Amino acid sequence: MKKLVSLLLSLCIFLPLSIVPGAKAAAQGDMVRVGLFYGSSALATANLENSTGSGYRFGYYDAAGQFTNLGDTRETQISMLKTQTIYLKDNLYFDADPGGSTAVIGYYHLELPNTYASFSEAQAAAGGYADGFPAWISDRYVVRIGAYTSKDAAQNAQSELGLSSTTIVGTSSSGITVTKTKTAKVLFQFDSAGTQIFAVNPGLDDTTKTQTWFKGYRYYGAFLYERISGLNLTVSNYLSMEDYIKGILPYEMSSSWPLEALKAQAVCARNYTLVSTGNRHTSQHFDICNTTCCQVYRGTNSATANTDRAVEETKGVYAYYQGKLAQTYYYSSNGGASEDVRNVWGGNSNLPYLSGVKDPYEATIESTIPNYRWSVSFLSDNLTSLLQSKGYQCSTIVDLKVTEYTPLGNVLSIAFVDSNGATFPFSRERARTILGLRSMRFTITGGGSSSGTGSYYVDETGTVSGLSGLWSIGEGGAKTQLSSSGLYAITASGSEALVAASTGGSSSGSGLFTINGSGNGHHVGLSQWGAYAMAKQGKTYQDILTFYFTGIDVY
Repeated sequence: MKKLVSLLLSLCIFLPLSIVPGAKAAAQGDMVRVGLFYGSSALATANLENSTGSGYRFGYYDAAGQFTNLGDTRETQISMLKTQTIYLKDNLYFDADPGGSTAVIGYYHLELPNTYASFSEAQAAAGGYADGFPAWISDRYVVRIGAYTSKDAAQNAQSELGLSSTTIVGTSSSGITVTKTKTAKVLFQFDSAGTQIFAVNPGLDDTTKTQTWFKGYRYYGAFLYERISGLNLTVSNYLSMEDYIKGILPYEMSSSWPLEALKAQAVCARNYTLVSTGNRHTSQHFDICNTTCCQVYRGTNSATANTDRAVEETKGVYAYYQGKLAQTYYYSSNGGASEDVRNVWGGNSNLPYLSGVKDPYEATIESTIPNYRWSVSFLSDNLTSLLQSKGYQCSTIVDLKVTEYTPLGNVLSIAFVDSNGATFPFSRERARTILGLRSMRFTITGGGSSSGTGSYYVDETGTVSGLSGLWSIGEGGAKTQLSSSGLYAITASGSEALVAASTGGSSSGSGLFTINGSGNGHHVGLSQWGAYAMAKQGKTYQDILTFYFTGIDVY
């Protein structure tokens, strides 16, 4: 089951937990903008190739999601370039000179004096010039000629071609040029000065459900291109909710799994999408990204009849709590119990549907779940280096212990203790992630931590191995925790010696701590392997969802 994402959502979960108001507000026709390349991964150039359907339409989508068609091409392979100098070498585009380039596409052009009422008129006029092309510039059609690297080069061409009536123009930092892939032939240019986002809609009409190759994956829907702050192209896939879920399901759950488990996952993914939309990537102008930060999405490559069926048979179905959309988190496995959201991420405690439950189902397929039970070990020196690397001012760690479990048996807090008796506590999700553990369901043994107190000794020099958990009994039975300040021991010769913390002994520098655990993931909401086990027992997707999300309705 190598496709199962084991630590889903653990990387980008720091937003406040929320729910979307309103009753069944999720219309089946909802559209989703999925960020594919953005930020540091934004592209200087981006290619498309038809897989199903032929040709492309150019335009933009308005606020209501209606496409405005500005032009088209019958070419099946096109490339979108930022309007800076682009170099062509070995059929590839570069935004820095690679040396030995065979063509250069610049951003200075000669523009004819006329404007045109339609794309077809502009295209016809452009056909009269060897390097002419139609362009949509600030809400008007114009014809431009050539793609020169400098204003001087454009002036020379203007003179040589005898085009004195043309104007030498550049493009703004939002400009995008469309070429025939692997060539310098410009097909179209779009420059709205940032008022609209350029869209490429595969297919020359809507009669064929298109699929388009992009970066090795096939996608339904259209593509949006934007140069945010004048930088490289932010590329988004714009498609229907149901087509989007079809591109998630085979990457979040194996397509060979029982249909009811896949249905439960489809509903979770649909809910998660709608609840998350607009909360995380607003500055990048899309709704949700294609990584584990949101949900893994790779288009239609791995979709099967089984995964598509799961989406189609739950079309428009969502999970609700008291009439509001529920936040349906999911993860790989819980090792025996999921957990209350407040014990994992803190925050809002008024989400009773995200309460933990004892899970009897995973254990029935334990031998099937990869790495269901796991074990890791740390030397005391490893733990010391770990904390110090994260900025904690600790001496040698001599103890590591679980200080509190939740009522469901998951770890709520742990504590590191150093040789000076200083304690470094971590709770909730941080108790797991500080150690890089697979889940929050574990025990710690060794190094004096199995008792929860550690073991200590004083030798003839007056050295004690550790002070955490060391107490004195005073008058009336009063207990006082000891510290290294003013603590003395009586040596073998009968003299007093000031006690100092040591790095030697059974629970210090060479101490070995072993952590044994089960499960994989953050423990909030649906266990994917639990869903598998329930489906194997004949449970429906509604049974699965209502088990893991307390008190929800599914419709």
